[in-house]
Amino acid sequence: MPGYILNSMLTMKAKLKDNLSKDDIQTAIFDVLKKNNLSPRDVFSAFYQVVIGKPAGPRASDIIVEFGADKVKKRLQEVLQKAK
Repeated sequence: MPGYILNSMLTMKAKLKDNLSKDDIQTAIFDVLKKNNLSPRDVFSAFYQVVIGKPAGPRASDIIVEFGADKVKKRLQEVLQKAK
């Protein structure tokens, strides 16, 4: 996984909180993508692989709300640690 995608996931991880609505989560994710000039397709594909083990899935905010921000953050951290 390219470093720029790992960095974007690290930034997204820092923004995730359990009390955010789906819309707030989606906004936070797209803010990270826009600020870093990243392709949603690349980042979401990597996110889905990390969190659900598939190349595509439902909206990321739906996954985060369903699994809980803490569980998603833990999974992202595990992958980021392995990538170092």
